[in-house]
Amino acid sequence: PMITRALLALASEPAVMASISTYSEIPASSPGRVPGNVLAQTVTLLEPADLVSGIVLRTTPQYAGQGRVHGHGSMVSVSGELLATYSTTGVLRQPR
Repeated sequence: PMITRALLALASEPAVMASISTYSEIPASSPGRVPGNVLAQTVTLLEPADLVSGIVLRTTPQYAGQGRVHGHGSMVSVSGELLATYSTTGVLRQPR
């Protein structure tokens, strides 16, 4: 169970950054990718997860501006059962 929890947290970390489709202040380094770092992340595990069956991440970016990004999302099983929720705040940076 501990490894499963760690893998769920790891999978959700880049999801908010990757979900930013348009951000005019900093150009994307490649389609769907904006360079940045996660500053804070909260993951709330609600139900045991079966990673063999798969999980689906549903991410909603709420804010991208002034070099910051914030969003939240949920992890559900393939059958639609809510497994976990997450919230991420990050900093965006210029690509090199």
